Amino acid sequence: MKTAFRQHVEQTVAARGIYSEREKRQLIEHVTQMHDALLAGEKTDTIMENVEVFLDQFVNAFSTLEQKTDARNKKVQRREKKKSQLDIFKNEK
Repeated sequence: MKTAFRQHVEQTVAARGIYSEREKRQLIEHVTQMHDALLAGEKTDTIMENVEVFLDQFVNAFSTLEQKTDARNKKVQRREKKKSQLDIFKNEK
């Protein structure tokens, strides 16, 4: 059963519309885990360490995705440039 807090987190993350399904699940799960830890009385230092680890992992995964996207875009640009060069060559004949 979903708690009201989890539903609120899900709605908030969904409203942003910038995350993939996997990213949404990770964010929601992490936020609810931290909320549960706070309610259980876990030490704040431990929670902050967990948050830092999560953020590092999330940022690394996001930067890897950006790198892959950039590489793909560069590849497409090279192909388009090569194609346009070939088209120019064909038009000269």
